[in-house]
Amino acid sequence: MKNKLLLFSNFKGILIILVVFAHMLETTPPIINSDVGGDVYKLVYSFHMAAFLFISGYFSKKPENGYDNAIERYLLPYVFMVLFCAGIRFVLYGKASFNLLQPSFASWYLLTLFFYKIYLKNLLKIRYLFLISIIASVLIACVNQKLAYLSIGRTVSYLPFFLLGYYFKYEWIEKIKHITFKYYASLFLVYIAGFMVVTNNVNTRKIFYFRDSYKSMHLSNAEGMLFHTLIMLLAVLAILFLLKFVQEHETIFAYIGDRTMSVYILHPVFYYLSKKYNFLNTGSSFDYLTIFLYTGFVVFILSRDFVHNALNKTFKFIAKVVLKNNENDYLTCK
Repeated sequence: MKNKLLLFSNFKGILIILVVFAHMLETTPPIINSDVGGDVYKLVYSFHMAAFLFISGYFSKKPENGYDNAIERYLLPYVFMVLFCAGIRFVLYGKASFNLLQPSFASWYLLTLFFYKIYLKNLLKIRYLFLISIIASVLIACVNQKLAYLSIGRTVSYLPFFLLGYYFKYEWIEKIKHITFKYYASLFLVYIAGFMVVTNNVNTRKIFYFRDSYKSMHLSNAEGMLFHTLIMLLAVLAILFLLKFVQEHETIFAYIGDRTMSVYILHPVFYYLSKKYNFLNTGSSFDYLTIFLYTGFVVFILSRDFVHNALNKTFKFIAKVVLKNNENDYLTCK
């Protein structure tokens, strides 16, 4: 059990670093719009949130528990994050707007998890649910509407990864870790080839967001479905790679991984500061190093116990005011 928890803690630690890194790249247009920077950004987006939802699904094997705690562990933090981001924008720019029905910045993840947790128990009653979720994921962007509303696009698009985690068994991870390196080398080449097919044929990084309609990306439905399916396969390969190589013992990533929620919810402060003052974009050859170090600094600060505990106490207070009979540790949710 301890090895299993450490593996997923390390896994989450790596993923949250990638989340912050990708968001900081967004604050440096010359880098993210360059060939190298753009490809690095797309590479991260090709799997990091899919992997997070895979892990969330893995730790949702008792749907009744997720249903009971969904409001305090996901919906309240979602509302907090939306208001928190609006507050940062108001302080920095003198104006801000927000709409709880239109998730801002990275808050969509919390709303999507809320929907998964409250509906999972009933969804599992559907025959061939996993297959249906894959079909829905591919088809949802054929709808030429604003799919960001209530995070509908991403909630449907990422559902297969959440279910994959739910159905996944730990003994399968043991088998994955015993697969020889040469097979992974071959799969890595397949991954790179698939990634190049997408990036060479789709002129927008929005295809990796799982948020927008195919038409809005100037793709036909057939093209969009093809590339969406390919990205889903790339994400599965990336998850297999990480399950193979992520360690099952205590590392710095495990420490960070156990505090991902505080990093996730609070890192917009550093994102908006970088975006406003543009201090990561110096135009020098050291910009990549600067972004990497800034990412490390942000993750280090926000994963400290005093930050984690303070945010947890904040959510407990909010839940005490809004809800009845709550004794949860809000930031330990998977």
